[in-house]
Amino acid sequence: MGLLEFFKKQPKMNFLAPPETWEEAKTRVMPVLSTEESVQDYLKNKRDSGKAIDGDGMIVTSRLDFVISYVIDLGDGMMPITEEHLRMWKIDQENINFGQLAYENLSNYINRTKTMKFERVGDSMAFINTTPNPEDEYVASIAACPWLFSQYVERFSPDEIWTAFPNRYSIILLKSSDAMKLFAEKAIADFYTSVHPRKRVSKSIYRFTAGKDLEIVETLTDERIKAIQEGNL
Repeated sequence: MGLLEFFKKQPKMNFLAPPETWEEAKTRVMPVLSTEESVQDYLKNKRDSGKAIDGDGMIVTSRLDFVISYVIDLGDGMMPITEEHLRMWKIDQENINFGQLAYENLSNYINRTKTMKFERVGDSMAFINTTPNPEDEYVASIAACPWLFSQYVERFSPDEIWTAFPNRYSIILLKSSDAMKLFAEKAIADFYTSVHPRKRVSKSIYRFTAGKDLEIVETLTDERIKAIQEGNL
């Protein structure tokens, strides 16, 4: 049984049903960052539970060491877009720029909800997160869009910065220095391991200059994270 057929057979779960037309869906397409492992795990669980079919992949874009998954925002949740949705909406993935559409919708979402918060901590650090809901899964997605991320980075520094987004709920901005690198490593070790694996994004520190794309400075190994957590810096 495919995912859409499953939902159609659940009358008490209509709030989870995807939009039936592309016109309804396209304004609700949003970007969510994930690890490649979590994408594959999600698809495996769907296949194992009979809620998805073999070959029904998610619509994603791979970037550096993370993945941008495209989802439909359902208000109280989200639904990953799969090839089965494209067939239902009668659209061709080659003709739709999901990245551009999703980030335009994310920008509109930020402007509409006014929940994204830029918080400076001294001269060398800042955070992007949300209020009043501290677990908005769209926050980290900002960092994967240069023109959108630049709007926040320019408030922090006109120069090159370091950034990290270990999970979906926040972004860390840092002035590049050895002291800040150690702080970033500690933050990654904490924020990456403290959430469900599906909410994790990256174990990397990135270099970013406004208007340009991300570059990896360092990726923490699992051994390094364990050492940090045990106090062996």
